[in-house]
Amino acid sequence: MECDFARAVWFASPYGLLLRTDWDDNDHDWAAICAIFSWHIWKARCSTVFQSKSISPLHLGREILKDLSQYANPKEHISRTLPYIASIEPPTPASWSLPNFDYLKINFDGSFTETNLAGGSGFICCDSTGTFCGAGAGPTLVLLAGEAESAAALSTITWAKEMSKTNIILEGDSKQVIDYINGSGGDYFEWRCKPILDKVRELKATIPNCQCNYTARVGNKAADTLSKYGRSLSLLTFWINSHPLFITDVINMDYVTMLGHQPLNT
Repeated sequence: MECDFARAVWFASPYGLLLRTDWDDNDHDWAAICAIFSWHIWKARCSTVFQSKSISPLHLGREILKDLSQYANPKEHISRTLPYIASIEPPTPASWSLPNFDYLKINFDGSFTETNLAGGSGFICCDSTGTFCGAGAGPTLVLLAGEAESAAALSTITWAKEMSKTNIILEGDSKQVIDYINGSGGDYFEWRCKPILDKVRELKATIPNCQCNYTARVGNKAADTLSKYGRSLSLLTFWINSHPLFITDVINMDYVTMLGHQPLNT
């Protein structure tokens, strides 16, 4: 690709690592893919030249993916490399629960909006008595929901490593992400997520007694709230001594569902 902008748009998409000399493979309709890419790039050029409107390669890449997912033939396999596959939650929702004695539980979540490509991550940590041990939230530069979940996992375990945490349970509501970290998943997984989660695996192996568990969304509400707040931030923000006030109600509601427990100690 001779054009810098076209190259940036191509490599901002999941097809960026699929360039090959054999264009006759059965997994992708390359004629349709290239036609839609070319059409959008040409429209972006016209907008720049005639209307003085510019568009970023990331935003244009996202618009292209929307069109591809809309017009893809179901018998083709374009969807394999398109959107992140949402996890299926257990039929019986699970509430948040305390970790076992002498363990820390760190709930994490990623947030993403397609309208403005805004991503955020958030996590919250507590011990087996329910005592708050730290939290964080911040923005993430991502194109897909699965990438936001992956980035949240990485920022969470990076914090745990930097804080010298041991005996930890990382808990998230993306079963696909959890399975990949635990080495039991990976098929049909968005290629952008893999390098991020491979780094999570590396860090996990260096932390003594580090587990990674799946929970339904109802058991991850505090982290979800923090991740949505993270979209509004410009930098990663941490809370060490007490949790942010805007998640107090969410935390207390978690404890209401746990018979015999009092609101979270701060």
